[in-house]
Amino acid sequence: MATDEPRFGTASPRESFLTGELPGQLLVSWQDDVSAAEQIRHDQECLREAAQGILRLHVSRLYGPVLSLGQRQAPPPAPPGVDARQTYYIRATGGRALVCGAGFLLVTLTLPHRAALVASDAGALRPEQVMNRYVRGFLQACRALGFEAIYPGLDFVTFQRKAIAHVSFGESALGEPVL
Repeated sequence: MATDEPRFGTASPRESFLTGELPGQLLVSWQDDVSAAEQIRHDQECLREAAQGILRLHVSRLYGPVLSLGQRQAPPPAPPGVDARQTYYIRATGGRALVCGAGFLLVTLTLPHRAALVASDAGALRPEQVMNRYVRGFLQACRALGFEAIYPGLDFVTFQRKAIAHVSFGESALGEPVL
């Protein structure tokens, strides 16, 4: 089952690729063996924190087989005797349906506004620029691990023509982004 509480740490502000410093500290958390329902609650809490100016990078691993749906997709009926809240993870972002759960990591970044890591002005990034800017850190991590992943745009990061990560972006009703 899930750990009782997320484990937390902080990443100190460091040089950003555009502006020099992060606009505050980045709160980093990790949870293992999380149910889909718990992950949805945690995503909502991260968005509430973003509305208060908190930057959060959360990594989690869901347990069991889970179908991850975009925020506008309706889940199909759960099999008899199965709680749909444990079977379907409805992301706070858009995008296509994906298999996730055991063997997959979920990495969620929530920010006070879409340009928070690159500029103090919330309008410095248009929605169509967000994914391209923020996937760069993931690509740098892949390079540091010794493989050259690419982001051809849209939904996936690839390595040797195979999808290795799904990326998506959404904004809350108040404008806080989640990636």
